[in-house]
Amino acid sequence: MNTLVPTDQLLPAALRVAKEITSNSPDAVQSTKYGLLQSQQLNYHKAFMTHARSDLSTRVYEGENIKVS
Repeated sequence: MNTLVPTDQLLPAALRVAKEITSNSPDAVQSTKYGLLQSQQLNYHKAFMTHARSDLSTRVYEGENIKVS
């Protein structure tokens, strides 16, 4: 999500985004971050395969802290 806010509203906006991120499963947040970092370093296919086969990705679907809607 991209949002443009006035300078005086920057901290409250950043805190809202941080609260939204931290309301998710820790495993999901870590896995997403790992996938994004892989996509910066590798081509699409290799980044996808590296992420899909990682322990972090597995924990998203099998971990104990996943939130079910």
